Amino acid sequence: MSFETNLCPAVLFVNSKIPIALNSIQRTLLITLGGRADESQLADSLLQDRFAEQAKQCIDFDFSTLRLSHDGLVALAVRAHTLDTWIREFIASHTRCQVIHLGCGLDSRVFRVDPSSDIPWWEVDFPEVIQLRRALFPERASCRYRETSVLAQGWLDKIDPQREVMVVAEGIFAYLSPGEVKQVLADIVSTFPAGEIVFDAYNRWGISFLNSLPSLRQAGVKLQFALDDPQQLVDRVPGLTLCEEQSGAPREQILRASPWMRWGYRLTQAFPKLRRMGQLLRYRFGDCATARGEFGSMFTK
Repeated sequence: MSFETNLCPAVLFVNSKIPIALNSIQRTLLITLGGRADESQLADSLLQDRFAEQAKQCIDFDFSTLRLSHDGLVALAVRAHTLDTWIREFIASHTRCQVIHLGCGLDSRVFRVDPSSDIPWWEVDFPEVIQLRRALFPERASCRYRETSVLAQGWLDKIDPQREVMVVAEGIFAYLSPGEVKQVLADIVSTFPAGEIVFDAYNRWGISFLNSLPSLRQAGVKLQFALDDPQQLVDRVPGLTLCEEQSGAPREQILRASPWMRWGYRLTQAFPKLRRMGQLLRYRFGDCATARGEFGSMFTK
């Protein structure tokens, strides 16, 4: 069956777009969905995410109200692609693992990473978000759902505690308080024998900048969690080890950005406080805490 036939089953059968019934925070998932879809339409696309393109077309929403700039599309694609790569690396080096996608939203990451059917993949988000995912994306073997907030008690109960785990949390922790982020991480570390946790984070300058963006102001939400030094989480969450901090980007992706953005990038890389306005972080715990080969060599320093 073709890709187009598999995607958006609700639209195919009722011949109408899917309405949105999400609160203000949940609606922010439309920003990143639209960004991945728009970046995938560029001739030099990094993501080439056809699932995002099709999902965007199936939703009854005016995405022009949340449209990202070209530089924003490039930055979003680099972030998503880096996290995807870390997940593939983990899966390749762990024969018996599972993936937990926190705050999955409408991210088609499972289709981009494309793990084998013997790798359990958990999509975790609010019930109304998971309902929308079911309407937009085709079923996939071994992809399972937890219709819950990551702050809910016992949300990890149905996930195998014996398997090593890769946890990816893109675009979610910044919306939580520092105490909530600490609790989520501590619960994961205490539940599984070993694993990795990868996510994006921002220092106080980065949080202030993002809260000033029109797309977030229009959504009516504010980011909370700022991380000035990634080592702070190691001190707060026993068992966690920082193994990689990434604030760069591949040279070919930097060249896709505007001259103004390229100049700004060079400036931020020269000063730690500016460089950490946006970070991609990779932590390990348990047996995985022993660092393996570095991925950072792909990136400019």
